[in-house]
Amino acid sequence: MSIYKTKDLVENFDGFGGLDLSAPMGGGRFSVFKNFKLLPDGSAIKRNGFRYIASTEGEVRGEQAYSDGGESVILSVIGSSLYRISVADGETTHAEVFATSEGKVKFFGVMGELYIYDGDSLYRYTGQCFAEKCEVYSPLYGKDWSTGHVAGSMNEPFNMLSPRIRISYKCNGEMVGTLSVGKKIKSVDAMFSDGEKVLPNLYSIASNQTQITCKDVYVLSELVVYLTLDLSEYKNSDFDGCDRVDVFDAFTDSRVFMYGGENEERFYVSAPVSEDDVKHATSVYGYVAPIYFPKGEGHSFVGSEKITAMARVCDRMMIFSEHRAWVTSSLTESEGRERMGVIADPISDNAGCSSYGAVVLTDGVVPLSVSLGGIYKWVIDPGFEQKITLSKISGNLGSLADSVFWRNAAVGFHRGENEIWFANTASENGEVLVFNCESGAWYYYDGIAADKLFEVGETLAFRKGDAVYVFSSDEGYDCYEWGERGIDAVIESAVFDFSAPDRKKHISGAHISCELDGGVMTLELAEGHSLANVTLDESKVSAYHNGIHFFDLRMRTGRCKRVCFRLTASGKCRQRVFGAAFFAS
Repeated sequence: MSIYKTKDLVENFDGFGGLDLSAPMGGGRFSVFKNFKLLPDGSAIKRNGFRYIASTEGEVRGEQAYSDGGESVILSVIGSSLYRISVADGETTHAEVFATSEGKVKFFGVMGELYIYDGDSLYRYTGQCFAEKCEVYSPLYGKDWSTGHVAGSMNEPFNMLSPRIRISYKCNGEMVGTLSVGKKIKSVDAMFSDGEKVLPNLYSIASNQTQITCKDVYVLSELVVYLTLDLSEYKNSDFDGCDRVDVFDAFTDSRVFMYGGENEERFYVSAPVSEDDVKHATSVYGYVAPIYFPKGEGHSFVGSEKITAMARVCDRMMIFSEHRAWVTSSLTESEGRERMGVIADPISDNAGCSSYGAVVLTDGVVPLSVSLGGIYKWVIDPGFEQKITLSKISGNLGSLADSVFWRNAAVGFHRGENEIWFANTASENGEVLVFNCESGAWYYYDGIAADKLFEVGETLAFRKGDAVYVFSSDEGYDCYEWGERGIDAVIESAVFDFSAPDRKKHISGAHISCELDGGVMTLELAEGHSLANVTLDESKVSAYHNGIHFFDLRMRTGRCKRVCFRLTASGKCRQRVFGAAFFAS
């Protein structure tokens, strides 16, 4: 027989719903939900701990989580070296790779390859801490030019990643003597007559350095020349200074977007390249990356605000500034593939992305962004893809999402838990707001002082200073390089009354169901001040069934009109709470 048969049931928490700070009072709501995560059945379990992986010394110029031959690793560029950190065991290797040791380095994956751009050269990651310098698409600068002393018109602009170009000359069964390029030539890399390679001793750079002199070169229909120009012909300091990159990865329709240069409201977009053009160039240069940033035509201006983030939505890209958002035209239509640039139309004038890169695709279609004033979800209409619905999902977070958070959020998708983490990189307590994608509930963690989050397979890793950590343990404690630290997890309800707030009553009992996992929990009742404080350990268990501890607690607090409860799980165990009920008389 229940000891509460004659008592009034004041509040029954049959499962939990996450944070809700929208009002100071209300039954069933929670004002604190710290270091507990919600499970699909409504129960709450202490978050799992993180463990130390490794440390690296020196300023990180760029960093990327990557699956290297099926092994989860974090790749970092420090100085002129590439570092490879194994997430599984912390093994760290490094190799001298880069010609430069300063400036930002961008990692980006496109068409099945991982590339590293250091602002001067492009490298392809080949695995096991090796990267090779590679060539990029050589544009067909001149098409069907006439041989002789006069250069023709430009067909394709220079590639801002490379000083190399191609020129095709239209011939009609003739001996070629002079080929005009019209640009200062550094080297002639190869020449093909009707598809056959011409011997290097049959051509040379003329004394004026803008023409090629040929000797005994007979061409039936077409002569193609691969050239390297003087560096001054193709360099763009604004493009070279870009420190942000996002990718629209769709095989032959892939586009790479770079931004964050001297002109912060400008972005540069690559143009698609045909497989045939890449294959032909490999006979001259070896491996060639199908990446082409056309000079002068591959950039666009978006309003007059600096770009903070980008995200793919279906066959388009969303572009964010601090206050606004745009969406591009389709990047997969045939006419879109032929264009050098893109068209971007405004979709919001009052919500954007205030924290650099604070955008994540929850399911490949729906981006979330941290904007001034809240966190927003953007949903594109599949029937009319230029219509995007904007909804605020952070309305219940109150002061936890303040102006400091809006400007300093780092975002990661914890795929294994179906959660999106928003780490406040400016928080001294290491606070992380967590959005549960399945339930739509919020809670928060602390003690995670992350400078950056990494999506590593089904879990997350993070860097703080020189050290890297990963969430891969089922233990309820965090492992640092210097030792272990337990996690304090807290659930605190909003204030609830007794249905008749004019009458004072005693809290006479409580029912708590939980898993202690070898540890303890504490229950505190309060009305501005503490009314009761009980330690829940195995000595007080009323029943135990299927791993669940049931506590039927007799108590008698002072008379009060309203009350809130606080459950705290301390130590190194992963306590789990299923529900709570409170009775009054």
